[in-house]
Order: sequence, then C-alpha cells, then structure tokens
Amino acid sequence: MPSTIWRDKIGELRDTLAAAEDTTAVVNQLTLYQNCKELVEEFRQINLRETFKGREEFFAVIDHWNRVLDNQIQETAKKVNEIQAVTLNPYSKGSALTPEIAQNRSLFLDRADIREELSLKIQTSVIMPTFLILGQRRVGKTSLLNFLPSLLDPTLFDVVVVDAQALSGEVSLIKWLVYWRSRIESKLKLPATEPAATTDALSAWDEFAAFLDGLAQTRKRRLILAMDEYDEDRGFHYAIRQDPEVGAAFLGRMRAFSQQQKMVVFMFVGATNFSDLPEPKWSKYFVHVHEVRVDYLSEQASMQIIERPIPGFGLRYAEGVAAHIYHLTQGHPHLLHTICSDLVDYANMKVKNPVDRDDLAYILQSKVLLGGAQPFSVFWDEFCEKESMKEAVRAIAAREGNIAKTAEVRKLLDYGFIVPDQALGFRMRVPLFEEWVKEYGY
Repeated sequence: MPSTIWRDKIGELRDTLAAAEDTTAVVNQLTLYQNCKELVEEFRQINLRETFKGREEFFAVIDHWNRVLDNQIQETAKKVNEIQAVTLNPYSKGSALTPEIAQNRSLFLDRADIREELSLKIQTSVIMPTFLILGQRRVGKTSLLNFLPSLLDPTLFDVVVVDAQALSGEVSLIKWLVYWRSRIESKLKLPATEPAATTDALSAWDEFAAFLDGLAQTRKRRLILAMDEYDEDRGFHYAIRQDPEVGAAFLGRMRAFSQQQKMVVFMFVGATNFSDLPEPKWSKYFVHVHEVRVDYLSEQASMQIIERPIPGFGLRYAEGVAAHIYHLTQGHPHLLHTICSDLVDYANMKVKNPVDRDDLAYILQSKVLLGGAQPFSVFWDEFCEKESMKEAVRAIAAREGNIAKTAEVRKLLDYGFIVPDQALGFRMRVPLFEEWVKEYGY
C-alpha cells in the first residue's frame, strides 16, 4: 500500500493542476504548471523509495505527466510572451510571499541570520524562550513565517502558524484556543478532537496545555506555535485585554507552561514590543522573551530584487536608476516590490526598455506617493496615532535640526523609522517616508 507521503503528494499535485486549469490569468497559469513539474519530480523521488506492489508502473505515468506538462508550459509561455512586451512581472505588491509559487521562492531571500538564531536558541536554551518576531508593518514578517518550515530543519521542528485575521465574529481567548488546536491537528495530520465546553478561559488553557503535553510525549520534533499579527485589532492581544485580570492570569499560565517543558515554543509576530502593549503588561510575564528583529533588506539583497528577481528577467535600468531606487527605499521590502512592479507594468505598456529616471519619477508621483498608500498611511495612522508623535515626525521630516530626544523620538529610533544624523540630530531613515510626510502629514 502506498505511504501517506506518497498519497499526500498525489493530492498536492492534483490540487495544483486543478488550480492551473481553473485560472484565467495566463501568468499565474504558467507559474502553476511550472509548480506541477516540480511536484512531479518530488513524486518521482518518493516513488523510488516506495515498496508497494505495482509502484514501477507509476514511472511510466510520471513520464507521461512530464510530457503533457512540458507541452502545457510551452503553449502557456507563448501566450505570456504575446501579452508581456518586455518581461514578466514577478513582484508581489500587497500579499505575502509563499513557497508554493515558484517565482516567490526566487523573490524570498533566505534570511540565514534569523534561521540560525532561532534554531540555535531553541536547541541550546535550558528554559524554553518565548520569541517575539518584531518588525515594522509591511517588511516581510508574514513572508518569513510562510517560509519558516523550509528554513528550519524539518526533522527537528514542526511549525504551525495561526493568523489573527482568520477568526470571525466575537474574538475571545477560548475561541483562540479552539483555533490553535484545530490548526495544530490539521498541520500535524492528527484526528480532529473537540475540547470540553467551558466559559472559563483559564480552564480552557489548562485543557489546551494538557493537549500540548500529550503531543510532546509522543513526538520527537519541537512544535513552534507562531501567532501572526498578535497585536492587531483582532489579534491575540485583543482577546487578552478584554478582561485584563483574566488576561494577566492567562499570560502567567502560558509563561509557566513554557518554562516547564522544552518541546513547545511560543512565537509572537507583530509590530509592537511587549513593553509598549497596554495592560496587562506582557513584559512582566515574558521576561525571558527572545526578540528577533525583521528589518529592511541589505543593499546587496535589494539590488538583486531590483535587477535580478527571477531567472530571465528582462527589464533593464538606465545608469544609476537601480541604485536610486535602493537609496529612496533603503531596502524597505514593500516599497521595493511596489516600485519595481509598477515599473514593469509601465515598461510593458509603453514597450520601453530600459527605464530611466523620468520613468521612475512618474511612477513615484502617480502610483507610490499617494495619500492613502501603504506603508506610509499605516505608519501615520497607527504608529503616529498620538498628535505628539505626529509633531515629532513633522519636525524631523522638515529637517528642522536640534531635535530633542523625547519619548517620541526614542520610540521612532527604537522601531527603526529614524536614524541619527550628525548635522540634523535625526532624520527619517527612508527618504520616501520623508517625502510622504511633507506632502500628507497634516
């Protein structure tokens, strides 16, 4: 009888092929057919290790699949070339990168430093740390989570990601625990179970902790439970602060559980430090938190995204344009993808290659530096929610100089929105943020 891995790979191939045949976007269709080719090769390798009677017959089937897919890829590529005058557009303007899409795997640059830090800390800690993956909005934290299972050693870790946006209706701690449990069972391919009905969040936690203990006794791999956007409006912290007294006790039990075992790792992912959260104070309970910063891309990585995002990328830049894009963005991932995506669309529409400084200026004014555009508006409306913070940012963007190191300035510095400047005291880290604030920061 075929193994579970064999059957799962067949199912994954079937689903990907169905998605390719259902989509009407030929660029996406080409990507999905290419993904199918990779899945067929993975299936071939799995089939080589199988021992069930009749497995040899599937090698002929695999060869047939490859011939059919080669034809589909060739025909679809012709259609793509007919509508793409200069090059394919591989960039992701608004959504997180996922490993299921081949182009995304080229665009996601392996954050080896973060991978090594997480792996080493988990495996060498006497007391299991709680991780805080901290970074500004739109810098790639969710993309990192999507790729985390492939970055870490799959023989040592299982990664289960829960998303704050997945819950509907009223958000509560009990509802969160039910969701966590279902996600864990789905990810680990365990039979679905129903927790006992209760209205007491602390009793619900005790049962959930027993569920996790049971997993730890039967599994050799550590379980990383990652909570994306934990600090968002409908995130985990939202549920915690509905009743600060119960929330504080809940956090205390999470801390105690984390310190008493070494198989389950809690990972919170968001844009807010524990010390900046309203009551209850998370920093009081997770004193052993290990903070990992997700920052902008390096200059080298940024230039790769701009000039060589995927093999065969056809867009070219006039002298100095690519370097100027890096200067304006300082490697901010969302801004890089947005600007480059709009430039590709512009070049295809105008049938122009290479693009020059005037083309870049047009894209910035017509597509990027707009009043409600991300990531500027979320910075202004959320991070700079208080008027005192807005005043500090306006003064820095205006380059007034002699900026006092107030609480607002210290926070801007800590979260990486400003940097020290010898002449001015402080300046905006990303020039495009400065331009946006000057235009729309009122």
